[in-house]
Amino acid sequence: MEVRQGKCRIALFPNEETDLETGGLWPCIGVAFIHKHRGFLLHADVASPRDTECFYKAIGKFLTARERQRIRPILTGGELGDVIDERKANLNHRQEHTDFVQSVGLGAPQLRWASRDNSNNLRLDLEHEVVTLETIDVQTTEIVASETFPFYGR
Repeated sequence: MEVRQGKCRIALFPNEETDLETGGLWPCIGVAFIHKHRGFLLHADVASPRDTECFYKAIGKFLTARERQRIRPILTGGELGDVIDERKANLNHRQEHTDFVQSVGLGAPQLRWASRDNSNNLRLDLEHEVVTLETIDVQTTEIVASETFPFYGR
């Protein structure tokens, strides 16, 4: 299931979708992790920080303070843009999310920002408890790199 821009999704395997993904993030921010077969995925719009409310409420609902400390979510985003003001705004947005993740008690995020002319996509496979970060060339739309991350807890 694709989590569209400005939305979040929390899913529990096997009761709900087994796969979640952001699609290309472009300048948006993606935050993801899996804990005890539950996937947490946020696709935050650069222009609207309130998108994050459902995601961070779910963290408080489903995770104890102790569990949160051990989780190092993946934070990623696509390209910054070519216009100076746009680049500054996107860099500020990245920093806001990095700070906010830690302010809700999660561990230090694993930062994976896209390089120039690339975008990123997050995929969560809840059945196998794997988060995959794909780097996509924006010119060809081909996947040029892929990295997997572990789940946290059972």
